[in-house]
Amino acid sequence: MKYIFYSYAWIMGNLHKRFPKFGLFQQTSSTSIITFDKSNNCVTKKVMLYEKHNVVKNEAYWLIKLSGFSGTPELISVENNCLTMTYAGKRVCTDNLPVDWELQMTDILLKLSEIKCSHNDIKPTDILVLNKKLMLIDFQWATEKGSSMPAGWPKYIGRTFKKSDKTYDDQFSFRKSIQWIIGNKTL
Repeated sequence: MKYIFYSYAWIMGNLHKRFPKFGLFQQTSSTSIITFDKSNNCVTKKVMLYEKHNVVKNEAYWLIKLSGFSGTPELISVENNCLTMTYAGKRVCTDNLPVDWELQMTDILLKLSEIKCSHNDIKPTDILVLNKKLMLIDFQWATEKGSSMPAGWPKYIGRTFKKSDKTYDDQFSFRKSIQWIIGNKTL
């Protein structure tokens, strides 16, 4: 089943990359197919793996708690294994990194702390920029701050953006992601 998904995701992603229609663009991740609808300013994320871990329900829960916050997308709808959210921008890179990124990062982390959310999986692909504003996405592996990761969740969550002792620390992961993006080891 896993290989069928990867084949389907690769074919669909490459078809849409080469033949975009009506402002729809698609990309694949390791767990989802993401469709960008520029005409409606929204993104649909169809989760293909890890449904047994309730990742769609989990991401929807945290996006609802973050509703109204300018540093994350707004949840529009949830149906089965599909989330529709507002468009949150392009991946951050050296060319679009806001000058005040540290302040914006701090604002995002303070909001997560305020709602007692631990993202647990911040990596460069989860940090976007929209109108010079950092946006944090992908809350499928988020937990209540201070709680342990549920048994059975994949061990690779957080990947190389965890602390060296393999613990989850959103501030550390966010900063390390930005450092990786700009190629600077000592910000």
